Amino acid sequence: MDLSHGFHLFRDGGAWCAVGPYYIELVLSPAGFGATQEDAVKALHVALLKDGWRDKPMPELSSFKIHD
Repeated sequence: MDLSHGFHLFRDGGAWCAVGPYYIELVLSPAGFGATQEDAVKALHVALLKDGWRDKPMPELSSFKIHD
């Protein structure tokens, strides 16, 4: 699955994982995890803010490509 462009949601074990457009791999890139897709997106918002994403709009759930 190509996650290098855009926002993506995918399952990682029993949780949803949300990643952003600059995703490289989980240990190097901001990511959010949650029991639901919405929780994962909210967690990604927190991770993006910590990573300096202050001048860009936060993605909404509809911005994500979902990989089941």
